[in-house]
Amino acid sequence: MTIEKIKVAYNSKVCNANLEVFDIFNDLHVVIGTDLITQLGITISNLAMDWDDDNNIETLPIDPEPYFPNNQPYGTKEGT
Repeated sequence: MTIEKIKVAYNSKVCNANLEVFDIFNDLHVVIGTDLITQLGITISNLAMDWDDDNNIETLPIDPEPYFPNNQPYGTKEGT
């Protein structure tokens, strides 16, 4: 934890907070917790709240020989 508060700015929002510095991921520049995200005016929305498998839409199998309307040779020389 930092001894002094660090000034964090995002667009026009500014907040001061004691930060915990840790080396956990390679090439990761910053991790901001939800406590600072709200102070900076960042919102997280439209996230899935339920991962229940019962809400999946049934996928019907694809017919390998689909019906093509008006593709019948009746009444032509091919159909006789």
